[in-house]
Amino acid sequence: MRKSIFLFYFFLFLLGCSPPARAQTNRYLFKHITIDNGIINNNVLALCQDSKGFMWIGTQTGLQRYDGKRFITYQADVHNPYALHTDWITAIFEDTKKRLWIGTEQGAPYLLNRSNGKFYNFSLSDSAGQENANGIWQFLEDNDGRIWVAAHNGFYKLDDASNQFESMSKLLQMENHVSSSSIAKNKNGDLWFATGTGLKKISFRQHILTDKNHNPDHLSLFDNNKPTSFITFDDANNIWASSGYDGDLYRYNFVTKQLKNYFFDKKFPVSQKANNYTAIGKAFFTEARELLVPVLSKGIAVYNYEADTFSIIAVDNTNPNGLHLNPSTSGQVHILQDQENNTWLGTDAGINIIDLSKPSFDFYTLPSDAKNLLSTGEVSDILQDKSGDIYASYYLENGGVVRFDKNFNFKKHYLVKENGNRTANQ
Repeated sequence: MRKSIFLFYFFLFLLGCSPPARAQTNRYLFKHITIDNGIINNNVLALCQDSKGFMWIGTQTGLQRYDGKRFITYQADVHNPYALHTDWITAIFEDTKKRLWIGTEQGAPYLLNRSNGKFYNFSLSDSAGQENANGIWQFLEDNDGRIWVAAHNGFYKLDDASNQFESMSKLLQMENHVSSSSIAKNKNGDLWFATGTGLKKISFRQHILTDKNHNPDHLSLFDNNKPTSFITFDDANNIWASSGYDGDLYRYNFVTKQLKNYFFDKKFPVSQKANNYTAIGKAFFTEARELLVPVLSKGIAVYNYEADTFSIIAVDNTNPNGLHLNPSTSGQVHILQDQENNTWLGTDAGINIIDLSKPSFDFYTLPSDAKNLLSTGEVSDILQDKSGDIYASYYLENGGVVRFDKNFNFKKHYLVKENGNRTANQ
């Protein structure tokens, strides 16, 4: 993928590491959407569900709207001022005014008028000599409804009066050579910026910028000049920062003021990182209070808050219900939770979908209140008939065959009878 999409940075604190991640597990069942069933390209770079429930998918070769059955595709036409001018979609966002923002790897943002399919291109409306966002990483709306952009060439904010994105380099006191990466918002409405020289925070209530140069509380989170790629907040007073290609994940707790890092693989010399690395993507905190972290050479790490450890949902490309991801490439994983609490993971192998709020597997036993039936037993076979009823045969003595409805509610138990009496069956 293009170099500009993967300008991930190294964010390294020389602090103690966490206990190692737990053994990998493949017990999760994923559904998939790929080019075989409608996506225009398996390299999915952005996901967004709008207020009407439509899923918007950004790929390397165009933008798509998905309604659960059909796709509508928008592709570039450089001769049409009301179309996209590049197919490489990197960010999609719907704001509280129901405006749909589209970011690409080149130029300023777009607004899509969903009623007529026309795009408003901020690059074409740029004032003469006006510096504008170029190549979009991310959109964010602050608590006052202002639209912010993390772009390849810095951070920008939409000025409603001029209808232009204005550079925030002066406000953030960013030097010209400093790279920008992502923006996050905490529950107080403060904005946090991941940059090539560490983290910055703006508190609008107090009108204070906090960074490595102005850190009156001496928070260790700011006492470094190492680059950061992504930042995420959970509801346990933690900020999580990942370092991209450096393979490290950091957690800072605002109550204990302790910083801790987590490693998912051994370190490699810089000369070897092109072929041997563990890239860490952006952590995602779900509605079910689960923290998911893309570990691109392994799969998805799931954090256990009580044990302070991670378990891995391992990549399993050979399993039709496994997590599909190409661990040998440097593609990112883009995580979204839809309105039905399904978790969508956009990867370079298409979209993986799973409902993490439900158990991976349900277990069904013989009814405990049924007379002369075992509470457990070895199931030798199972089938479902056309009506939806499910039949399970039990190998052990007096197991017989049990009939369930399609929701595994008990209906009937069948046993061998001789002379009107039940007999042991094998």
